[in-house]
Amino acid sequence: MTTNVLQVESEHCLEETDDVRPVRRRDPSAARVLRLLDAFTSLPALAGVTQLADRAGLPKSTAHRLLLTLTREGYIERDGQGYGLTNRAFEIGNQASNYRPSGLRDQAMPFLTDLFTLTRQTVHLAVMQDGDVLYLEKIFGHSSRVATTVGGRKPPNATALGKAILAFSPQEFRDQTLGTVLPRLTPHTCVDRIKLEAQLAQIRSAGYALDRGESSLGVNCVAAPVRNPRTGRAIAALSVSTRLSPELARRFRNDVLESARALSRALVVGERLGAL
Repeated sequence: MTTNVLQVESEHCLEETDDVRPVRRRDPSAARVLRLLDAFTSLPALAGVTQLADRAGLPKSTAHRLLLTLTREGYIERDGQGYGLTNRAFEIGNQASNYRPSGLRDQAMPFLTDLFTLTRQTVHLAVMQDGDVLYLEKIFGHSSRVATTVGGRKPPNATALGKAILAFSPQEFRDQTLGTVLPRLTPHTCVDRIKLEAQLAQIRSAGYALDRGESSLGVNCVAAPVRNPRTGRAIAALSVSTRLSPELARRFRNDVLESARALSRALVVGERLGAL
């Protein structure tokens, strides 16, 4: 009978899955839901159950059951064989501090609009989040679009935005961010820590960062940090991305620098720095 008791205890701790791999029940339901929602950030707008389950690390049957619940609650909608986030999810996302009225994105918009008017090229606003560049805003025209997405992420070593933020961040933060293997997005991406630190030193001296096809082939970018003047620390960065040659792209640096400085001053005047 001892073996039966052990068997019962084991059955309480494990859940049978589609692929006969046990999943521990101690994984809270809330954690599963969050992992499933998080999977949408790195998949197409509409994703299938199998894609979502694989990305979230869940059995397909569990993912399907959770998707049904999220659909009933209005956070997910089904379109054919795919699932996508609803406007309800959009509403919640826009309550994040950077998106609230008078948040960073809200205060940056006039400066981003002015920068786009001056350059007629794609303009970005980004911050660092969990070691990645997180795009908060993007403005582009009919002929200036580049392959980036608001809410999307890219590694900081491959982007002018990331390098601009890292260059004006504490050494401890740089060590933490660059302490892992640096991903290569194109043949031009710098993945050598020593060379990257040398680039960051040059960026601190010049005040702006460049991306010459390091994030996407054929796209060049100029970025400058939005800084807390009290500490000098970068809290965000804004950029101009273009398919013009690196030499022509460099001509936007003064516009980018002035926009970043003006936004930094506006954040101070508005007393919105807080914990930034």
